[in-house]
Amino acid sequence: MYKKCPKCGHERAASETGPEDVCGACGLIFSKYLKSRLAPAAPVAAARAADDGEDGWFTRAKELAFHVPEGVSALHVYARAALFAALVVYGVKLAAMDVPSK
Repeated sequence: MYKKCPKCGHERAASETGPEDVCGACGLIFSKYLKSRLAPAAPVAAARAADDGEDGWFTRAKELAFHVPEGVSALHVYARAALFAALVVYGVKLAAMDVPSK
Protein backbone atom coordinates (compact mmCIF):
# COMPACT_ATOMS: atom_id res chain seq x y z
CA MET A 1 0.00 0.00 0.00
CA TYR A 2 2.50 2.59 1.19
CA LYS A 3 6.01 2.87 -0.16
CA LYS A 4 7.02 4.77 2.99
CA CYS A 5 5.47 4.38 6.44
CA PRO A 6 3.67 7.57 7.57
CA LYS A 7 4.53 6.90 11.22
CA CYS A 8 8.22 5.99 11.23
CA GLY A 9 9.34 6.72 7.66
CA HIS A 10 10.50 3.15 6.97
CA GLU A 11 10.68 2.35 3.26
CA ARG A 12 9.61 -1.16 2.34
CA ALA A 13 12.27 -3.10 0.45
CA ALA A 14 11.43 -5.64 -2.25
CA SER A 15 13.12 -8.40 -0.23
CA GLU A 16 10.91 -7.90 2.86
CA THR A 17 8.50 -10.68 3.69
CA GLY A 18 5.26 -10.24 5.51
CA PRO A 19 1.98 -8.60 4.70
CA GLU A 20 2.04 -5.46 2.60
CA ASP A 21 -0.57 -3.88 4.87
CA VAL A 22 1.82 -3.77 7.86
CA CYS A 23 4.98 -1.69 8.32
CA GLY A 24 7.96 -3.97 8.85
CA ALA A 25 9.68 -1.56 11.26
CA CYS A 26 7.00 -0.23 13.61
CA GLY A 27 4.07 -2.58 12.94
CA LEU A 28 1.61 0.12 11.84
CA ILE A 29 -1.41 -1.39 10.10
CA PHE A 30 -2.09 0.87 7.14
CA SER A 31 -5.81 0.10 6.80
CA LYS A 32 -6.45 1.06 10.43
CA TYR A 33 -4.31 4.15 9.99
CA LEU A 34 -6.35 5.21 6.95
CA LYS A 35 -9.63 4.65 8.79
CA SER A 36 -8.50 6.80 11.70
CA ARG A 37 -7.30 9.58 9.38
CA LEU A 38 -10.42 9.59 7.20
CA ALA A 39 -13.06 9.12 9.91
CA PRO A 40 -14.89 12.34 10.74
CA ALA A 41 -14.41 13.61 14.29
CA ALA A 42 -17.91 15.13 14.51
CA PRO A 43 -19.80 11.88 15.33
CA VAL A 44 -17.50 11.27 18.32
CA ALA A 45 -18.10 14.78 19.63
CA ALA A 46 -21.85 14.42 19.07
CA ALA A 47 -21.88 11.09 20.93
CA ARG A 48 -20.04 12.65 23.89
CA ALA A 49 -22.46 15.57 23.96
CA ALA A 50 -25.38 13.13 23.93
CA ASP A 51 -23.87 11.19 26.83
CA ASP A 52 -23.36 14.30 28.97
CA GLY A 53 -26.62 15.92 27.97
CA GLU A 54 -26.65 19.24 26.16
CA ASP A 55 -27.58 21.19 29.29
CA GLY A 56 -25.88 18.88 31.77
CA TRP A 57 -23.93 20.13 34.74
CA PHE A 58 -20.70 18.60 33.45
CA THR A 59 -20.93 20.47 30.15
CA ARG A 60 -21.65 23.73 31.97
CA ALA A 61 -18.75 23.19 34.39
CA LYS A 62 -16.43 22.43 31.49
CA GLU A 63 -17.49 25.63 29.74
CA LEU A 64 -16.85 27.66 32.87
CA ALA A 65 -13.47 26.05 33.57
CA PHE A 66 -12.07 26.24 30.04
CA HIS A 67 -13.60 29.47 28.76
CA VAL A 68 -11.07 31.66 26.97
CA PRO A 69 -12.22 35.28 26.62
CA GLU A 70 -11.51 37.31 23.48
CA GLY A 71 -9.69 39.99 25.46
CA VAL A 72 -8.60 40.65 29.03
CA SER A 73 -8.30 44.10 30.55
CA ALA A 74 -4.97 45.28 31.93
CA LEU A 75 -6.48 45.62 35.41
CA HIS A 76 -7.30 41.90 35.50
CA VAL A 77 -3.81 40.96 34.32
CA TYR A 78 -2.13 43.08 37.02
CA ALA A 79 -4.54 41.84 39.71
CA ARG A 80 -3.79 38.22 38.78
CA ALA A 81 -0.05 38.91 38.77
CA ALA A 82 -0.28 40.52 42.23
CA LEU A 83 -2.29 37.56 43.55
CA PHE A 84 0.24 35.12 42.07
CA ALA A 85 3.15 37.06 43.66
CA ALA A 86 1.37 37.03 47.03
CA LEU A 87 0.80 33.29 46.80
CA VAL A 88 4.46 32.70 45.91
CA VAL A 89 5.65 34.79 48.87
CA TYR A 90 3.24 33.00 51.21
CA GLY A 91 4.29 29.61 49.87
CA VAL A 92 7.97 30.39 50.39
CA LYS A 93 7.16 31.57 53.93
CA LEU A 94 5.32 28.31 54.66
CA ALA A 95 8.15 26.24 53.21
CA ALA A 96 10.71 28.05 55.35
CA MET A 97 8.80 27.56 58.63
CA ASP A 98 10.40 25.39 61.25
CA VAL A 99 8.33 22.56 62.66
CA PRO A 100 8.78 22.46 66.43
CA SER A 101 9.62 19.06 67.90
CA LYS A 102 8.45 17.94 71.33
